[in-house]
Order: sequence, then structure tokens, then C-alpha cells
Amino acid sequence: MKINIWCKGLVSVFLLISSVCNAKVIVKTNLTDCANCTLFFSELQKTKEIDTLFVLFPKKFKRNEADIIEKYGFEKSKQLQFLFDDSLYNRLDKFNGNFTSEIYILNSKNSIIYCSDLKSINMGAVKYFTLHAQEKNYNIPALKEVNLYSYETHQNKVLAKDYFKTLFVVDLKTKDVQRIKSGEKLVQGIYKRHFGKDFEGGYAVMKDLFKKYPTITPRLEKATIANKGKSLLMLYIYRYFEDKGNEDTAVISTAMLVNYDIQSEKYTTFLMPDGKWNSKGRSLYKWANFLGKPYLMSELTTQNFKADSPIINFIPIELDFKNRVFTGRKGVLTKFFPSDYFKNKEAYLYRGSLHFSNMTIMPTFSDSIYNVALKKKIRVPYKTKRAHFQQYVSYANSYNPFTKTYQVFYTFEKGKGYYLLSFKEDGTVLKDKMVRNSKGERVTGILNFYHPHQILYLNETGGGFRTVDL
Repeated sequence: MKINIWCKGLVSVFLLISSVCNAKVIVKTNLTDCANCTLFFSELQKTKEIDTLFVLFPKKFKRNEADIIEKYGFEKSKQLQFLFDDSLYNRLDKFNGNFTSEIYILNSKNSIIYCSDLKSINMGAVKYFTLHAQEKNYNIPALKEVNLYSYETHQNKVLAKDYFKTLFVVDLKTKDVQRIKSGEKLVQGIYKRHFGKDFEGGYAVMKDLFKKYPTITPRLEKATIANKGKSLLMLYIYRYFEDKGNEDTAVISTAMLVNYDIQSEKYTTFLMPDGKWNSKGRSLYKWANFLGKPYLMSELTTQNFKADSPIINFIPIELDFKNRVFTGRKGVLTKFFPSDYFKNKEAYLYRGSLHFSNMTIMPTFSDSIYNVALKKKIRVPYKTKRAHFQQYVSYANSYNPFTKTYQVFYTFEKGKGYYLLSFKEDGTVLKDKMVRNSKGERVTGILNFYHPHQILYLNETGGGFRTVDL
């Protein structure tokens, strides 16, 4: 997101800041604040992730610099510098409408990526955004000859899939790559859990089906880091047969969660849906984490099913490792599709085409984005009204609760290159332009958010990833 609050008169200020630090960390200080409002000054000065802390005051207080040092107990150094600038102070005042002491973090594009009053400061967020406020190249030699199909970011790790059932766990810090290939042990583990005592007979039938139709073997849908980085939790979609009598056999699809221990490189637990979920007429697919909690996408296909009004929702799940099942909980997410979405005949074919972040859900051809925390749909302010169903195609999206900004990547009329649309809830557009890297090249191929104001995209020629500040 780029908050366009700067003007020509502020260029010299930011040239100064950029010359001495990477992330720009500015505290806009209100001298009338009580002591409790500024307690975090000392902690900010000690934070090693901050190269230089800039403390901002109105210009008239420049003559009182010695008094300011005494008031706050500052020890002036290269790591602590004062700014006395009315233009910057007034513009930051207007940004949030708060007239209290606030912290702002800006990235290499002078975009505000974090802001908070000092009383409510989140030091974990301050450290994270300060460390990730510059564009970087991550050269990963082990990926140079790999054709990746998709990937997702999890802090400093990337979980990437290729076209041939291999999952790559990439550590961006160490550049280590762990390959997890779906093989016989995994497939047997899934069907042992499913068939139980009837494994030998049931699995023999499935093996015959696999010979006839090799593409119906269990498919990895999604993986996520679990257990404080010690394991992976992977969602597999698999098929099984059901004898309907009269020599009629149905092949049914369902989901299983598989726990994988990263250190021992073993599949340790296979979790099935409990009895309520493992029922006819329900399809489980797509795993998501919303607000730090796991969800599964569910679709009911009952006798009264209609393609123009499908019942699709995200159900929060609880993992029961003792009984090797997962079950649904309260707090089901519904109504994230626009009310008239499925009136278009094409829509049902793309019902599983959703893009989401920790706080948002957006169907690929939707004109609204769903905020999970607020439980409401926000209109996406595209430049023109959608002329046909696939005119605007959305991809990754995000929401920053600190700056209250939405971001959506999209293409227009199947054009090449992504556009970034950054906007506020009231429809104010902050940015709507093509995404380019530091060399001015269009960003194409697979991309995802590293955080709400930085993307991570695949460098297909060099073998690795690059980030672009937004």
C-alpha cells in the first residue's frame, strides 16, 4: 500500500532518513501526552531491529531541544535523531486523525506499513515490519531446476508444490530446502486410517483403480506450519469406493489431515473427519487459517441442491490427535460470496476458486472482499463496472488492521501482468497500478503476499524468490 501523503517539500526529509537507515521508524510526539503515553520510548531505543529512531516534533520546538532531551531522558546518538518539520507532522496527524504520540514505519517506497499510538504499540509487529521494509532477493540454488506450481509464505518459510506431488519446505534465512515426496508410505497411511481393519481388501481395490486411473491418487491440497515450526499439517483430498449393491460401486472424494514431523521426516498422525462430517452429501476441500485458527471449506450437495444457490462455507475445526479425527466447531463463516454471484452460469464451475489471507476471503470473480474479523463484505472499487463475468480476475489479497487498508492483485481482460489495487473500506483508492520490480519489469508468474505491504514472487530463471515493496 502506498499512502500518498508526501509532497515536494518533504523530499529532503526522506532523503535524509533514507541515507541513514533501511526502515523509516518515526515517532510523531505530542508533548502534552502523559508519562504513560510515552513509556515505550526507552524500549524502542533498545530494539536492535531499529537502525535509527526518528522522533518528530513541530518546527517551533527546535529551540527547546535541550528541554526535550531532559523531559524524556533521551541520549542523543546516531540511533536516535530528532526531526522538526511542520509539513510531515501535520500530514501524519491527518493520516489517523489522532493527536496523540504515534509510531509510523515506512518501507523503501515510503509507504506506511505500520502505525499505532504508543499506548497500544505491538512490539512484535514493530520488529517484524522493521525487518521486512526493504526489497530482497532470496537465491535458492536447490530450486533452480524445479517447476513450481504454487507456494505460500509462513513467516520466514515458503511451502511450495511442484507439478509432481512434491512439497518443498524452503527456509529463506538458511536457504535450506526439504523435499517431501508423496509416496507409498503416505498413500498406505491414508487408506489404513480410512479402511481400518478392512485395509487389505479395501486397499487392493484402490490399487486396481490407481492402475487404471493414475491421476486419482491422493492429492495434496494445502500444507501449513504447525507445532511451533516442528511439524507440517497437510490436507490431502483422497478417493475411496462405496459398494451401493447390485454390483454398483461409487467412488467418493473426501479429506484427510496428515501430520508430518519435519525433524524425523515421518508421517505421524492421520486425522479423518468425525462421524458428523464424514457423511454423504458433503464435500470437504480447501484448508485455510483465519485469525490464527484452522478452517475447512465445506459444500453440501443434498437432494435439493441448486447450482445457482450452493451451500458453501468455512467451518472452524478442532484437531483430536488422541482419537485421530477432526471435528467442526461453532463460528462458521458464511455469505462471503456476493448474493448474486451464482446467478451467472459460469460461477458454479469456479466455486472453489477463492483467494484468502489471514483476515480476508475473495472469490476470483467477485466485486467484493470479505473481512473475516468484521464479518462483512467490502466493495472492491475497480475502475469500471464488470462488463462480463471474467473481465476482472482477482488473485492474492490482504488486509492490514494497523493501517486499515485492503489490497487486491488482479488482471484485466486476461492481460499480462498484475495490477495492485489498494483501497480503504469507504472505497478511497490509494493505488491502482501495474506491479513492477526494482528494475521496472512487470511481475508475472506466481506471486503471494509476504506481508500486507510486500509481495514474494518466484524468480523462475534464477531459482529463488524476490520481494517487492508496495
